Amino acid sequence: MIARVFKELGYIEQWGSGIARIKSACEAQGLAEPRIREKGDFVDVEFYREVPDSGQKMPDSSCEPETPPDSAAPQGRTILAYIDQHGLISTSEAASSLAVKERRARAVLQALVNQGLIEKRGRARQTVYVRRGG
Repeated sequence: MIARVFKELGYIEQWGSGIARIKSACEAQGLAEPRIREKGDFVDVEFYREVPDSGQKMPDSSCEPETPPDSAAPQGRTILAYIDQHGLISTSEAASSLAVKERRARAVLQALVNQGLIEKRGRARQTVYVRRGG
């Protein structure tokens, strides 16, 4: 009954669609699927986020740290394919090709630099990334 009232008031769109939408939103951002567990009479939901130093993901509030699958690898392959096709890539081009914000694009680019796959050239707004040795 409460759900019906919330729907009529416009607080919810449809009964039962929230978890699927949450999972697809996380996937769209390149994050691991949230961990959902029933504990007694409540539900515990853990969302994963980027850890800036290592590129690994950990639960936001964690008593039991986990490392979900790394999503940077597919994004890195996208960047490398772009560089192979165009010769170089800027941060804004990386963000556009990955459909992410520039902050995330910089993190992916930095991970590729750290792996020795690409190198950074230029400074500030003139910064571009090329294949290492290219």
